[in-house]
This record gives sequence, C-alpha cells and structure tokens, in this order.
Amino acid sequence: MTDAAEAAANEVVAKNAVVAKEVAEAEFERFLDAMDLVPERHDLRGDDLDEFQDAKARILLAIRRGHLVIDEEGQPVYTPQVGEREPITFYEPTGATYTAKPAMAGRGGKRKTPDEMDRMHAMLADMTRQPIVRFKKMKGRDVKVCHAIWSIFFAG
Repeated sequence: MTDAAEAAANEVVAKNAVVAKEVAEAEFERFLDAMDLVPERHDLRGDDLDEFQDAKARILLAIRRGHLVIDEEGQPVYTPQVGEREPITFYEPTGATYTAKPAMAGRGGKRKTPDEMDRMHAMLADMTRQPIVRFKKMKGRDVKVCHAIWSIFFAG
C-alpha cells in the first residue's frame, strides 16, 4: 500500500474506528508473537514483503473496525460482516494444514488459480475447524480478511 493510499485509508477508518490505531498495531504484534511468526516477517523480500504488508493493512483495518479481535491465546477471531455472522477462530496451523499448502504461483500481483483457491479454502477450513463451504460462500469483504490472516500464517 502506498503512503498516500495508507493515509487516505487511515482517515476513513479513523471516522469509523472502534479501536485506536496504536491498540490495533499492538494486537497485531501480539498475534505474531503468540504464533511465533516474528522471525519469518524479518526475512521477507520483494513480492513476499508486499503481500505481508497488504495482509497486515487489511487485518489492522478489521481490528480497528471491531470485526477482528486477538483472543487471550493470541488467536485471531473474526466476526463476518454479512451472511453467517458466527465468529471464526483461527487456530495455529497443524502439520495437516501444511500438507494442503498450495503452490504460491499466485504471488506477485497475479491471481491464484481456482485449484490454488480450493486448497487455500481447505487450509482455512482446517485451521478454523469450519466447513470449507463457509469460505466458498463468504462475501468478498469477509473472505478477504480471512485470506489476509491465512497470508500472515504462511508468509514467505
């Protein structure tokens, strides 16, 4: 996200925010620390770093709007804005989650193939203990937040 785009987004969010920017950033860091994702983000370069920054911005926006919280164990808990509004907890991925990890051919601004999206949704279903169909039927504004959380877990 460019500095100008980030400033404009922050202005819009500030009007509707229920969580202060500094609090959202602290919660994001607590999530990274709890899931031991700290070392990975320091090694990111190029497209991987861009993807991380975009995912972080989307997550911070969801936290500031009050749709995403980090629970006491450091797990993201997202409440969708439309459709099924039952909160979704993102648990730390297991070995089974990693075996379903899709190829990252969709990075660098390219769209993921339908097969890659299916595998991403299978991974989301595994790490949230939700049926895969929940992610397939989810509206764009909600699935984008879920994809951002997935991206942070599997960055790099």
